[in-house]
Order: sequence, then structure tokens, then C-alpha cells
Amino acid sequence: MARQASVNLRQVALPALDVSTETNSHRVCDKAATLLKRCNPAMLDTFFPVETYGDGNCLFRALSSTLYGTDEHYVEMRLRAAVEVMLNQQYYDVSFHDCMLPCKDNPCLILPDYQRLCSEISHNGTDSDIMAVYAVSSVIGQPIQLYYPPITAQFQTSPLTCVVSGRGQAAARTASIVIMWSTGASVPAVGPVTINHFVPLQRRAVPRVCDETVVVHSDNDDDDDRQSHRAEENYIADLRCEQVQVVNTPKVAQMQDSRDDADEDDASDLDDGPPRCSRITGSDTDGPITMPSRTTIS
Repeated sequence: MARQASVNLRQVALPALDVSTETNSHRVCDKAATLLKRCNPAMLDTFFPVETYGDGNCLFRALSSTLYGTDEHYVEMRLRAAVEVMLNQQYYDVSFHDCMLPCKDNPCLILPDYQRLCSEISHNGTDSDIMAVYAVSSVIGQPIQLYYPPITAQFQTSPLTCVVSGRGQAAARTASIVIMWSTGASVPAVGPVTINHFVPLQRRAVPRVCDETVVVHSDNDDDDDRQSHRAEENYIADLRCEQVQVVNTPKVAQMQDSRDDADEDDASDLDDGPPRCSRITGSDTDGPITMPSRTTIS
């Protein structure tokens, strides 16, 4: 019965994308923009983070927003991801000696057991992690670029900055869909940041050209701090108020036929900026980081 239900579900196509207009307008996520401004500001010239509601479904909302221009299809995407996990235990159960999940042997990642994964991915409003990204990548038939911002100065790429190619897909080096690990909390200028949210990074139709910021130094350190703080606030306010135009992501049906034709520029843009952290925790610090990376996201 379960297999018949799976066959019936797969015969029902995901909703068609309305591409009646060439661009869509989106609201910028100011917290993610502040985080990028701190960690890798050059990315804001090419991408911008889209505001995503944080209710435990943000991964699926982010993907729905990327594919359809709206997050209203997140429940169906979560349901399909749950079915994918439950019908393919050998792929997702890391206790199997022949488990085929690509990230299962990464020593920096702490992955949930199969029972816990099934429970979490099938409950609406429950946090998601990288294994859910593998499942939903398989559902949409398209690789997903994950980007974990380099909060601390490490010299290796974070294991959570990667291209995720789901079950049944050839390993990809690039992807047109970009999802950022972000935060629902305020972002300080320095120090720990709690990573607990997903937002999509949309490519700008026209790259943003930023004027060079002129900083006037004074003999008073407090004046310098106030000027820097005001400049930061003005930058984010301008970004948030900007009417951003983005290029539509191709239809899901078209994605099935274009897995090997992803634009290599999408990945190369993620290589700009300072080195990324090699270890992850829920709250990064300015010192060495130890990992649980079971970073669960709302």
C-alpha cells in the first residue's frame, strides 16, 4: 500500500510555475543581509536574501519561494520529502553499512538516526537539517547549493557550504538554487551568531553596484563607532527598501532535463570573500569551533 501511495504521489506533478512575467519582486531579509554584510559583503552585489517566515518550515518555504515565487507550496514539498525518506531507508539510514548518503562519513557532521529523521521531516513546523535538503533535492530533481556564511576566520570551507545532489542524481559541482543558512535573531557586529534559519539567495537580474564607503576618522573612538554603526544601518536600510528584481528560476519540469547544465557562475560567486569556517555549532564564536553539526533550522 505504501508503494502504491508513492506511485500515485509521483504521478501527480508539482504545481506549474507561473512565468507570465520575466521577473518577480521580493522583500529582502534584513537579518540575512546584515549577516552577509558582516561575513561576505561582495555576495550582496550578485545575490540578495529573500525574507522567509520562520515557523519550523523555513527550508521548504525557501525552496517553494525559489521555485514558484511564493512559499505557499511548502506543505506539499515537505510531504513529498517525507515520502522520499520513508520509502528509501537504505539511502537515508546512516546505521546501514551500505548507506548511500554522500555526507554519512563526514566527521564534522552529527546526523540523526533514521527514526528521528522520519519523525522530524513528517511533522509540520519541525526543524530541518542537511538530510532534509538531500530529500527535497531528490523530490525536485535538482541539486541545491547550500551556503554557510563564514562567521569566523577559518581556512577551510564549512561542510555545510556544499552542493547537495539528491538520490538518483549525479554529483553536481554547481546549482541554480542557492539556500543560505541564516538566523532569526539579531546579528551583532562581532561575536557569536545563532544559525537557526534558512533563506533563499536570489540572483539579481542586474548586479548591484555599490558606491565606495568613505569613513571619516576622528580622534574620538566613540565617534568612529557611531559613524560605523550609522553607515551599517543605512546600508541595510537601503538594501531592504530596494525594489529588487530577480530572474525567475526555471520550471520544475524543465529542471528535470537540465541537471547537467547548471550555470557555473552560481557556484563561483560563492567563493568570493574571506575563508569559511570548517566547523559548525549552533552559536559560532571567535575562537576554535567544535562541532555538533546537527544544526537544526526553523
